[in-house]
Amino acid sequence: MSVLYCAIPHFAAGLARRDDPALEGTPLVFVGPESRVFGVSAEAAACGVVAGVTVRTAEVRCPEARLLDADVARCREEVEALLQLLERTGPKVESHGWGAAYVDLDNLARDRSDAVTLCREIGRNVRRELGEALQPALGWDSSKFTAQAAARHTRPGHLRAVATRQERGFLRPLVVTLLPLAEDVLERLCFLGLRTLGQYAALPLAAVWQQFGRAGKRS
Repeated sequence: MSVLYCAIPHFAAGLARRDDPALEGTPLVFVGPESRVFGVSAEAAACGVVAGVTVRTAEVRCPEARLLDADVARCREEVEALLQLLERTGPKVESHGWGAAYVDLDNLARDRSDAVTLCREIGRNVRRELGEALQPALGWDSSKFTAQAAARHTRPGHLRAVATRQERGFLRPLVVTLLPLAEDVLERLCFLGLRTLGQYAALPLAAVWQQFGRAGKRS
């Protein structure tokens, strides 16, 4: 496989700042339905505010944050624009939440050199079409999981391409919360002292099955 993961960090904040540059540098919390946090800026995230918590929790964790009503319809429109842009490269595009998507490059870039060239071109296209405030972080690998991890561990405007021979070394020190497991399972992993992907991968398969069932084995 040849997979690009394209992610615009803190999507709602980037969109708001594109429309109003005066918001730059201010911690932002976007309030969605049922007074729950829909999205945050990097500054609010650094204080521990995450999507899904209550507004009260957000205020306690980041008292200086500016609360704004989330324009969910506008965000949805911009996500659609991103997906359409990515589909110009290839038809196999899979949305993965707000401002993120996988792009299957299998028939376009099979080796790392070709992939790097193509991914950088895609990044420039996104930045040109959507603006500097919405420039993506890009990750490439032969698997979806590692491509996503690579994008999550690089800065907006940059690409991290992981060669096959580098995968294990790249993934080993990363936090175990990257695994697509339920929140209660991730909490149990931390309780057991398993904090990195390397520690999780070192577990005997039988122990993983016993502790976490089918979901743990699949991850």
